[in-house]
Amino acid sequence: MKFFNQILSGLQKIFHLLVLLLVLGLLVYVVIWRIDHLFTATLGDKESLNLLYELQHSKEDIENLTQDKPKKAPKTILVDIPTGASPEEVGQILAQAGLVEDPTYFSQMVLDQGLEGYFTPGLFEFEEDASQEQIIEDLTQEGLAKAQESIEFTIVSGSSPEEVASLLLERGLITHPPSFVKMLEDQGLINNIISGDYVVEKPIKAQELLELITGQTGQDPVPEAPPTPSGP
Repeated sequence: MKFFNQILSGLQKIFHLLVLLLVLGLLVYVVIWRIDHLFTATLGDKESLNLLYELQHSKEDIENLTQDKPKKAPKTILVDIPTGASPEEVGQILAQAGLVEDPTYFSQMVLDQGLEGYFTPGLFEFEEDASQEQIIEDLTQEGLAKAQESIEFTIVSGSSPEEVASLLLERGLITHPPSFVKMLEDQGLINNIISGDYVVEKPIKAQELLELITGQTGQDPVPEAPPTPSGP
């Protein structure tokens, strides 16, 4: 009986040892599995970071390539100029299309250049950032080409600025005498008008005409012929 108890006690110790070893084995397995999982996750994070880096690098390469491409053509605007439109009407049309901000200033530019009678009717296409000078040139280029002719006129000695402006109106060189007189006043040339005979090529800008009759161009007019003496 005593011997049997000793054997039973030994088996119990062996069983407890086996259970302990099994528990330790399970713990070791769990630790190893956890470490392996963490290592795999770390590699995955590194791969994700590498992927993000490659995507960002590719995006930068694409942006660099697209920057070398030519820029888009500027937006263009169509305007329709009716036959016989005045500078004021043309200015309003351009303002409504967004090509000019101040239609009054535009029409005054046209008057100052003596181009009010040379608008070509029809459709015109302009870039949205076109300058007013370019717009005026395009709108009047054809009309100017068709209207070229030589005009002669004589400024009599002692003529007032108003009389000179009326003469230029009669010769078809200007269309608004008060504006021409104001240009003389603004430039301090109201008393600088030179009498004599003139020959100009029409059309001519009002500013060029003003400079001509006040001697600002360096071109001297032909002096007036002296009055013919009356007979005895």
